[in-house]
Amino acid sequence: MANTTSDTTTFDKTFAIDEIVEDAFERIGLQNVAGYQLKSARRSLNILFQEWGNRGIHYWEIDELDLDLIEGQAEYKFFRASTDGTSATSNPNGVYGMSDVLEAQLRSNRTATTQSDSPMTKVDRSTYAGFSNKLSKGTPNQYWVQRFIDHVSISVYPTPDSTNASKDMHFYYIKRFKMQEIIQMQQMYHLDLYLVWQQV
Repeated sequence: MANTTSDTTTFDKTFAIDEIVEDAFERIGLQNVAGYQLKSARRSLNILFQEWGNRGIHYWEIDELDLDLIEGQAEYKFFRASTDGTSATSNPNGVYGMSDVLEAQLRSNRTATTQSDSPMTKVDRSTYAGFSNKLSKGTPNQYWVQRFIDHVSISVYPTPDSTNASKDMHFYYIKRFKMQEIIQMQQMYHLDLYLVWQQV
């Protein structure tokens, strides 16, 4: 029988890692945990998450969408939840809980049989910072992703001109975890995993 979820990804606002560690110690019969024990447990969890990432053990989902590009607009935001803000217009619309963008294409004629994709290159912060005019218009062929606690920001370069504003940025993205209704050990994966950011 599959677990049901609440479809929420905002538990990291109020669910402190200290509570999880204290609960783990209580389950093995230890009460009144000292500060160093909490610090050590947190460090051990971070090392475990890094090891899992290096071994390719991932607990997230991959999805795709078409982002509606707007003439002259460089930045598009996707929030963790609707309570954090309104995500950019896309197809499907109302996408929340994005963690990172894996790969992207500039898509023409999305719904037609003449649809075509042009690859876009993901760049790092230094490369994006080196662009002299980030609002110059043209055919978008590069993008930079910034990951924050409550949202993901995607900056395209160059910004779409009038011809390319009718196109979409089609991309595959990593979805954040969803909180289980029943408290399980899996909930621990959500807390510090987002502090171990991947290099773009």
